[in-house]
Amino acid sequence: MHNAKSAVVIPQFSRAVSQYNVPGLSDYVAEKHDIARQAYTKWFYDGKPRYGHSYELMYKSRATFKQALRFCKRHRDQMQADALAYKHKNLDAKHCFGKLSQLLLITKQPFGG
Repeated sequence: MHNAKSAVVIPQFSRAVSQYNVPGLSDYVAEKHDIARQAYTKWFYDGKPRYGHSYELMYKSRATFKQALRFCKRHRDQMQADALAYKHKNLDAKHCFGKLSQLLLITKQPFGG
């Protein structure tokens, strides 16, 4: 017989695979994103001018952010490999191999490819 207490679902952490998960985002893009947001806010409070200092700052910081984001998306595989190598350096090999196996299963890429 099943009782009500054993039917309670225990939440589990799972990392969703999505096009929005970009490796290297926090390392390469986060600071540029913060700068772009601050520049946008200043430009917005200045009345959204089409020229001037706040416009130039907003325009250039947004372009820099987008360029960094595109770089991370284009080099996704290399960023994942670098992250695994860094973890391997700091963790024991058995644990890292298990993570590598999980990553390859999630991304559905052949091992060693």
